Amino acid sequence: MPLRNGSIIAIISPRWMPLALTGLLLTGLLALGATCAHAQVQVEQVGEDATPDVKGASQPEVIVAQGEGAVGDVTTLIPEGAPDLTPTDGNSASIFQDGSGNDARIRQVGTGNEASASQIGDNNEIAIAQGGGSLPSGFGDGLSEGLSATDVFEAVRTFRPGASGTGNRAVAVHSGNRNQTAIAQLGTNNAAGIRLSGSDNAMNLLQTGGQNRFLMDTAAEGLDMNVLQKGSGNSLETTVPVNAEMNGNGIELVIRRGSGAPLPLGNGE
Repeated sequence: MPLRNGSIIAIISPRWMPLALTGLLLTGLLALGATCAHAQVQVEQVGEDATPDVKGASQPEVIVAQGEGAVGDVTTLIPEGAPDLTPTDGNSASIFQDGSGNDARIRQVGTGNEASASQIGDNNEIAIAQGGGSLPSGFGDGLSEGLSATDVFEAVRTFRPGASGTGNRAVAVHSGNRNQTAIAQLGTNNAAGIRLSGSDNAMNLLQTGGQNRFLMDTAAEGLDMNVLQKGSGNSLETTVPVNAEMNGNGIELVIRRGSGAPLPLGNGE
């Protein structure tokens, strides 16, 4: 389906999706491809049968696809030389830093949670919080419009989960300078992997519920993004900057450059 700016958008709809919903998806994606501006995609999905309201603009051949399955094993993002995660009955955490002025903080409440923070470069920051209970104060109703990634990072950096969580897995990797990544996982068996190659990026992920999956592996400069997954069994894989809220169950979305191959998909274990 060629659009006015020469981009091609592919749509993969699950078999159960009603035709009316597929039509709504087509309308949203046409709006995405018709505008030529910065490469940014905004996604908001609510409910089990939701289709994305996609706004903003894309680079050529950005593909938005639904129904492609869960994100693969996030531990493949851990760089060579850094310690691997070791599953235990308790919690496990590893930090690997090669540079100066780097800061990493990991808080875990519960059992079976795993976290890995790796930073190669200077003046980078990673904050990971795993447990249960409520999201940090101010995020109970979602991510308000205009909220900067720096604000969300600071909230997660000082956040202490109020209850126990189980089986969460988080991997954050920086290769560059002055990057910030925060991951908050509240619930059970959530998996998150974020690898940023570049400088001056700020990327935050909030997961609350069970078996949510997120994967971002991209080279970027000056990224400022927030993602919220709230519910159960939601999956988002992206290789381009994205602001997103996923509120519901079983929502699966892939956003990637059309010229690049998709990242491996699997069961997330």
